[in-house]
Amino acid sequence: MYEVLRGRYVLPPFEGLGPPSAHIGPFCPGSAAGIPESVTLDRMIRVLVALSPRMYREAVALSIQRNRPDLVDVRIAPPEAMEDELASFRPHLLVHNDARGDARIGFIPIPEALLETVPHRVEVLYTNGMDARLSADGHLTELRDASTDDLLGAVDGAASLAGQEEDLG
Repeated sequence: MYEVLRGRYVLPPFEGLGPPSAHIGPFCPGSAAGIPESVTLDRMIRVLVALSPRMYREAVALSIQRNRPDLVDVRIAPPEAMEDELASFRPHLLVHNDARGDARIGFIPIPEALLETVPHRVEVLYTNGMDARLSADGHLTELRDASTDDLLGAVDGAASLAGQEEDLG
């Protein structure tokens, strides 16, 4: 039922509940997966989507992967597994629930020191709309009723910053 990919269990989305965290893609570097030879996992940015409920994290991760297939390596994890995933995956971009948490609805507060380990973050605020806070390169931007374009803009910004760091390194 599960496939082992790069040391992780991967379950196709149409089968069962799946593992607590999952790798969305890309699945294979090089042209076999339709990725140009010049693009490898080393040149891709890592995106961790740790939203709750599960359907939100899966939909957001799939949207990012489908709209930026040659740019991102996406992993999903429930918020309670985020600390371990941040340590092992070291994402350039983190998409997560409101960091303050709300125990009444099951959200877990996230320590600021943990969040500061990720250079780009999209914090989804569950309000009357889908507001979000974008933290990028030390700047904080409030997004009212955030869209997929806003999300993809955050992905592109993280890619730009990661490219600059790589050129300096």
